[in-house]
Amino acid sequence: MANGRPGDSVHHDIVHHRIPCFGRDCDDLVREITDRLPPERQGPFVRLVESWPYGIDGKPLQPHDLRQRLEAWRASIDDPSLEPNETVPPQPMLEPEPVRAAGRVLRGIIGCLAGAALFAFITLITGSFLIEGNAPGDRALGDGLTLLAIILVASIIGGVLGARWMLRR
Repeated sequence: MANGRPGDSVHHDIVHHRIPCFGRDCDDLVREITDRLPPERQGPFVRLVESWPYGIDGKPLQPHDLRQRLEAWRASIDDPSLEPNETVPPQPMLEPEPVRAAGRVLRGIIGCLAGAALFAFITLITGSFLIEGNAPGDRALGDGLTLLAIILVASIIGGVLGARWMLRR
């Protein structure tokens, strides 16, 4: 529920907090229309501003269409017969990102392999110093299997950390 703090309401952010949301020109239009529009007509206008879609980059979608609708609202203040009937913003068009998704998967796999190799190498070097000299028979086999198990666990941890790191980039 909106409580008047910045970020709660796009309309409130533009009008009261003067936070840039749609760009300087459109934000100025929103403030002007809000100041001049009679209170009984504010509801549909506020709904239009609040529900205007944003793209992935944080910028409003179809800014030219937004500006045209805002100018239609401004024109309707002086001549109510021109009241805009389009108070619903356009639906956001989802952009297909097959290349980007494939790139993310590839980066995750590369990060996983790099992390696993790095952790395995570090564990192998560290483990070789910890295993005592040439222990005879079963003890050497047990130490070797323990080292391999530790390398496996370290590789899995390294793979997960490497994949997460690469996916964040």
